[in-house]
Amino acid sequence: METTPPIHRDRQRRATRSLILEAALAEIQAVGLAQARIERIARRAGVTRPTVYAHFPRREDFLRALVADSEDALLPALRRRLGNAGGAALIHRLADALFDLAESGDPVLRRECFAWMLREPPALDGSANPLLGDLADRLGEAQARGEIASTLAPTQLTRLIVTGIVGFLVFENESAAARRGAAHQMLDLLIEGAAV
Repeated sequence: METTPPIHRDRQRRATRSLILEAALAEIQAVGLAQARIERIARRAGVTRPTVYAHFPRREDFLRALVADSEDALLPALRRRLGNAGGAALIHRLADALFDLAESGDPVLRRECFAWMLREPPALDGSANPLLGDLADRLGEAQARGEIASTLAPTQLTRLIVTGIVGFLVFENESAAARRGAAHQMLDLLIEGAAV
């Protein structure tokens, strides 16, 4: 009896997962998460319903996978965008980068991801999220150089900054430009309080 080699099975599993995720994202973009139907996703991906559930047991798992995949691609792009900035410039560049990234994505997926994150808030610590860990390291270095006061631990400061920026990203009650401006004002107040 011939069996499929483990490496081939793993590659096949990843390929199937990608097909399902691609189909799910198209479905969510078309009708939203609440109206997404597993039957349509399975048909579009060319798999069965049980196969979809084997990879993504809950609908929210589609969004979780999207966010995780986005974060993997986001870290190098964000590092390039932040460059060697420190102190206030680092914080303001971060806000602009996050706004630019959010605005460049599909608005339906963005809203669905933000809604999911509000229902199931992610852990905002660097050990669980390399992006936040990297930012906390950079803020700690800015503190060591005397650019930012050491009143708060870098992880606490990172949490405040990211939570504030995300708040302006999530609540779309004004134009993106107005929300971006308000986010920068909020960051200026935070930076003034953290200034040396």
